[in-house]
This record gives sequence, structure tokens and C-alpha cells, in this order.
Amino acid sequence: MWHTTKFRLLSALGLFVAAVWLSPLPASAVTATVAATPSTYTGSCPTTVSFQGTIFGPPSTPTSYYFSYYDPGAKKTHTHSNSGKIGPAGFLAVTSSGSMTGSGTGSVTLFVTAPASAQSNTANITVTCSGGLTTPTPKPTPKSTPPPHAALRAPTHLRPVQSKADCIAAFGAAALGFAVAICDAAVRHGDLQLIWRESSKNVTGYEIYRVDEGRHDLVGTTQSKLYVISKPSKGYDGACYAVEAYAGKQTSKESSHYCYRPGATASTESFEPSHTVTVVRWSAPSVSNCSYTIPISAFFQAGDKTGNFTALFPWLVNESNLTGRASTSGVFAGNEAAIFGLNYSEGPFAVCSQGQLSSATVQVSANAGAAFDLAKLAKHKVYSASLTLDASRTVTFVARKFTLQNGSGPRCNVGVAAATRAWTKAPVGNLTYNRSEQVYIYGKPGPVDVTKIVSTWASHEDADDHGFIVTNLLPPGAVPITSSACLTKFSKPKLNVVYF
Repeated sequence: MWHTTKFRLLSALGLFVAAVWLSPLPASAVTATVAATPSTYTGSCPTTVSFQGTIFGPPSTPTSYYFSYYDPGAKKTHTHSNSGKIGPAGFLAVTSSGSMTGSGTGSVTLFVTAPASAQSNTANITVTCSGGLTTPTPKPTPKSTPPPHAALRAPTHLRPVQSKADCIAAFGAAALGFAVAICDAAVRHGDLQLIWRESSKNVTGYEIYRVDEGRHDLVGTTQSKLYVISKPSKGYDGACYAVEAYAGKQTSKESSHYCYRPGATASTESFEPSHTVTVVRWSAPSVSNCSYTIPISAFFQAGDKTGNFTALFPWLVNESNLTGRASTSGVFAGNEAAIFGLNYSEGPFAVCSQGQLSSATVQVSANAGAAFDLAKLAKHKVYSASLTLDASRTVTFVARKFTLQNGSGPRCNVGVAAATRAWTKAPVGNLTYNRSEQVYIYGKPGPVDVTKIVSTWASHEDADDHGFIVTNLLPPGAVPITSSACLTKFSKPKLNVVYF
């Protein structure tokens, strides 16, 4: 007769760490922002002020909008209506302009009428007219050769966005989250984004021109040092661009030209593992009642009387070795421990003297390897990489029982690191990794950021790519003082990489 198994539930402190890049806009939300360039003007009147707006909403949705601006000279409000389509990245940049005929405070507001009603902020325009009124002159169509102007320095270092750091640098450290998110979304969508540097301090905006084949066509205007260029109907191949800075009516010379070449826009690739394996470790003490040694299988069978101790590795119930390691297919990670009280006088757990063991601890732990063929990424620059590890089955210790949970519920706390040895042909003893570079995952479902690891592999032309090790977080040699369990079987991992 088995002696009553004694368990104590370990109280675990759950640590949740969340890193937030940006919370996306709800799919149904429509918002807008607007700015005026220049926002302050002193000079002859009338003068023309440029309006730059951005409409945010569901991707690929038609939209209608109008700019409403107030001219303090005429004391009259004007409207300019238009329509367009919100881009795949969830935004549409729109522009217009208006005439200010006299001194005072003008303003502009962007109104969205479809797919839902929305109103932007109101951008004020301070106008101080001097030298009397002049007859307004229509703005000439840009010519192939821009007029030289020495007052402003030309923008420099025109190039495409190639990293998240570029997105942040373009808007500045104090930029609003949605501005950086626009850049990030455009990268993932495969759009060409140009960034540049500016040394003049009085610049109020920039004009972007397409300049290949002798043309000098205005593409758009912006107040930031970044511009998303919509993909031309024939693609980006052969397209060249330049940027000019302006401050009021002053315009700089154009920047050096940037001509599109492969790698300027990002590609997205999903990879499935070429190899997966799990190495299972187990251990139990040697317990004798002076006539025979209790086999480890007896402890596993006793654990199953209180639930699902061996549910993920059922072959353990027939194991005869007190300690061992074995490989099995699939991706498992975590650990479990069952602590049994030993009776001194009766039953198969009786011992010869009370100076020997009063309890016995059986432990099981699992680490896994997942390798991916990433030769395609050699010599490419990785923008982001995420590893998806979804739980399919998990054993936990709840209410003094080992409990099996099916489905994609919370996963166990595990770590992900780069393997330091080739293991695909001989995994036992070779699932080694660098603990100092381990990425910790604390229960919450979702992709794991492994950009640093994959970037290193790509920069080394895949030479050091031995795959990932998914590890349990129990320190080596640690012996739990209570029964506990968190052991997860993961569905097939997936690696998603955005690269230039």
C-alpha cells in the first residue's frame, strides 16, 4: 500500500515585463493632424502658406476631406476639398495651400468626411505684412533646373531608412509615438522612405523632387527630415530623388541625388524550422528498504496518481535509470518536481533507519533546439526578427495536483538564446548556449524579439547559425523544496524576419 504522497504547493511570484513600441490605432478609428508652413510670416502681402495634413484610418480605405483656412486680411474662411485613399500603412499625407492677404492671425483645420467624420488640430498662422500689398503672382511650375539660393544650405546625406534608429532620428527623441510608428509601418510594408541631414537652423520645411531623366517633378512636402514615397506605377527601379529646404520664400539648392537600388526597401520572410529536438533530463534519489531498491518508475507512477506528472513524456513511467537524458521530437521547455514523504515503518517507502531520507524528490526538465535555414539572409541587414512560440499543452501544479492544460493558454517562463554548438545530429549534451545573451519570456503569449541574434547570423553570412535553444529557467543543480511544475509543449516555431 502506498503511503499518502505529501505535496506542498510552491507560491510563485509571476514577473511580467512588457516592452511597448506603439499601441496601434483601432481599426475603425479615423484621426487627422495638420500643420502650416510657415507658421509665422513677416513680409510683403499677399503670401502663400502651405498646409500639410495626415489622415489616419483603416488601411486601403477611400477618404474624403477638406482644408478650411481663415485669411485674416480678407476676414474670410476658404475651403479646399479633395479625396484620396488611405495607404496600406494606415495613413494618407495630404497637402494644400492658401493665400494670406493681410496682417493678423490666420488658421487652418483639416476635416475628414469619409470613411468617418474627424477634425484635426487647428494650426495658427501669424501674418505681419510690411512694405504694402503687392499683386499676387501664381507659383510657377518647377523647372528642370532649380534656381540657386545661397541663404539656406542644401540638405545632405540623402539615403533610405534602414533601421528603427533611423525612424527615431528622423523625428527626434521627443517625437510623438504615431510619427515613429508611421515610419515602422512603412518599412514593414516595403515603402521607400528617404531621410537626410540639415545644418541650417531656420528651415521650416522641405520639398522632395523626382529628378531622374532630366525631370524636376515635385513629389511632396514635409516638415520632418523623412518622407515616405508612394511606389510609382512602374516601381522604384530607375527613380532618383533630391530634397530642397525652404524657409518662407527662401529655397536652398537641391541635395545630392539618391537613386533607388535593391535593398533600399524591406522584404519580409517567414521561416519554418529545418530541425527541432528536445532533450529531457530526469533524476531521483536511490531509496532502499534494505531488501530492494525502489525503481524510479515507481516514483513516476506515484506522481501520476496525483494528476498528469508524465503527461508530456509518458515513456518515463517505464524508465529504470535513476538519472538520465534522452532526446525526443518536438519543442518542450520547463521543469517539474514531485516531492514524496517517506514512511519509516511501512510500505515500499520504508527505510532502514530514521537517519536516512525523510523525503524523495523526482525532477524532470526539458530544453529544446530549433534550427532554421537562414542562408538567404547572408549579407542582408536585418530590421527585425521575431520568433513565435505558441503553447499547445502545459503541465502545471495547481491545488496539489499536476494538471494538464490543452490549447494556447499561458506558456511557462522560458528563455531563448543562440546555440553555441552544432546539435542537429547529436543533440544530447550539445544544446549549449550563452546565458548572458538569453532573452527571457515570462508567460505572456506573443512573438519573441530575436533581432539581435538573427542580425549577428546574417552579418556573419550564416556561419555561426546553430539555431535557437529554448530553455527552462531552473538554475543548474537547484533542488526545489516543494512540488512544482511548469512544463510546456510548443507548437512548431515560426521565425518572421524583415530585412533590407
